[in-house]
Amino acid sequence: GMRGSTPATVKDCKEQIRVTNSLIKRCFGDLYDELDEKFQQMRTEIQNSLDNDADYDDEDYDMTQSLPVQFEVMDVEPVDLSHLGTLNSTLGIGQGSSHQ
Repeated sequence: GMRGSTPATVKDCKEQIRVTNSLIKRCFGDLYDELDEKFQQMRTEIQNSLDNDADYDDEDYDMTQSLPVQFEVMDVEPVDLSHLGTLNSTLGIGQGSSHQ
């Protein structure tokens, strides 16, 4: 006999998987967007820094004038992302961002 009075149908399971996948996809999409934005900021800052350095003549350029770069330090739990290769292809992440 069946355990439990409410059997889970294949349709129920597929629906649940679909919801879970779209949730994961959205989260990773948001993450990728945020990382992209941060890298773009860094690129801009580095480029600006290089452009500013180009304004100096080598002789009278004083290294002490350049300000140290301040990085925010955050405690981040290490996460194993080795499974992402398969996850990405499953969810179609990475081939253009078509997430909401």
